[in-house]
Amino acid sequence: MIKILLVEDEKQLVECLVSSLTRRGYDVYSASNGKEALEIEKNNNPDLVFLDLGLPDMDGREVLKGIRLSNPTRKIVVLSGYSDPSTQKELKELGADYFVNKPIVPAVLYKFIEDTLAAVSYPEG
Repeated sequence: MIKILLVEDEKQLVECLVSSLTRRGYDVYSASNGKEALEIEKNNNPDLVFLDLGLPDMDGREVLKGIRLSNPTRKIVVLSGYSDPSTQKELKELGADYFVNKPIVPAVLYKFIEDTLAAVSYPEG
């Protein structure tokens, strides 16, 4: 089963996405702050991380760096309402694989997950 970590402090968005992704068959973990995100990432080995930049306890950039140290090949998608090119460039340099603008459209998110993880193979059982 594909495991997704959603790092987001907007409770309503988290509830909506966790419910929706779980119904689609994904194993979804959520974290509302950076410390929790790093702990979940370390203990649960998600295939894909969706990471908000504006977290209450630390900047998302620090979480991104921590995840990269833990697993250099983990797929990380930054979610943000700020789409300026210099920020996107900085995030790429820090190790983000992709950048998705908020607000998030669920159908686009599902397609994005499928496309991003299409090359990953999983053993049966």
